[in-house]
Amino acid sequence: MAERERRRQQQEQKEKLFKVIPFGIIAILVLVGVGLIVYGNMASPIAGGIGPRLEVDRDQIDLGTRKFDQPVRATFKVKNAGDNTLNLSVPKLVTAVEGC
Repeated sequence: MAERERRRQQQEQKEKLFKVIPFGIIAILVLVGVGLIVYGNMASPIAGGIGPRLEVDRDQIDLGTRKFDQPVRATFKVKNAGDNTLNLSVPKLVTAVEGC
């Protein structure tokens, strides 16, 4: 009798396991799919391209020692090194505060 009861319990455990396994597989596939979608969106902002990318001809501008409120002028070249439209909104006048 004990052997028959043990076999019945084992059979019930197998049936429960076979009911749970498909849900586990589906959950894993969903997580992998979401991960691939998120990674794909982070890797390339535009499908098949790199998007807009700002490139400047130099990293720093050294204006030396100047008195405050003395006007200065600096030029540099800005280039779109990407494959999509680069939109810039730049103020016409830059204001500096003493001590910056």
